Amino acid sequence: MKVNRTTLILMTAVLVSAVGLVKTVEAKLVIDLRFLDGTKNRNISVGSTSTIPIRVWAVVTGDDLNTNREGLQSATLALQSRVITPGISGSITSAFCGAGWTGSGSSNGWASNLTPDGVGDWGKASPTQASLDGFFRARTNAVQAGSGAQINFGSVDGVDDETEIPLPNGGREFLVGRFVFKPSAALLGGVLRYDPVTPPSGMGGFVSATWWEDSSNYSSGNPPDGGTSPVNGAYLPDDVNAAGVGGVEITVIPEPAAFGVLLSFLVLGGLRARPSRSSRRAGVLE
Repeated sequence: MKVNRTTLILMTAVLVSAVGLVKTVEAKLVIDLRFLDGTKNRNISVGSTSTIPIRVWAVVTGDDLNTNREGLQSATLALQSRVITPGISGSITSAFCGAGWTGSGSSNGWASNLTPDGVGDWGKASPTQASLDGFFRARTNAVQAGSGAQINFGSVDGVDDETEIPLPNGGREFLVGRFVFKPSAALLGGVLRYDPVTPPSGMGGFVSATWWEDSSNYSSGNPPDGGTSPVNGAYLPDDVNAAGVGGVEITVIPEPAAFGVLLSFLVLGGLRARPSRSSRRAGVLE
């Protein structure tokens, strides 16, 4: 079959587009906060002061769709509040690295106030080599077989760490710890957001994260077939600028029973205010 030049160009364009569709998004490490049920939004009742656990997931994505070639060594972050609608206040009261993420150099961090909104945050404003403990820093306990290096490749390393899940489109996510938020006031309509934020890197030789993408070299920290850091990769604790993920939101709503009572009062009030048929005929309100 004879193919003219125009047809050949069109076929090439289609083929290139198809290849582009198969390739996944840019490989990177993203920190994603979720509640215990896996959601990103949590409703609480007016006046509630019950503690709310927030899980910390580290998501490593790759380009070759092989979930066994993505690994994580460590990730460091702070948690920062943002009041969307006034009415809810409180603070992060504690943080815990996961059972498989308490390796050498890990830290639970400490409470702080990173934003002037009256809501408590977690983590220092800036790192120094002398004191990194103020940040939440999860570092794996796993030792990759045959290498002696601390790298968690999930099921590949055979270590029974805290939950890790291979992703269907390539990559792997690791449950590295959790925070605990306690409300001190919860007024109707209040909305509070917490975002994981990147500590400044490059201060005193401090590296805020180290992970592996598409790697078959489990013993080296050198790219391209080994470790990746914020210097040569994309580390996005709060990926809100790219995909709207990262943080979680807490909203104050009325309890269902209380809402039902309020609705009943509104309905009854409307019925009482409505004039009767006879009164309307007479032009007089009841």
